[in-house]
Amino acid sequence: MLSLLLDEAGWGVIWRTGDPTRKKKVAKAHKLTKNEKLMGWLYVGGIPEKTKPGKKDRLNLEKHLTSL
Repeated sequence: MLSLLLDEAGWGVIWRTGDPTRKKKVAKAHKLTKNEKLMGWLYVGGIPEKTKPGKKDRLNLEKHLTSL
């Protein structure tokens, strides 16, 4: 939900997870207790001007879809 709200507010957001979240060194660095688990990291930052969403051309579905 937080990533959706940040995106709506114009921020760039990336969710990262995987094997590093389960490493003992990472848990220690984040001072997690034995009852806590790190699910991932939420990276938040600005969006470069040239990649900001704008009005896009409509997708030509006939070009991409077929039927059997």
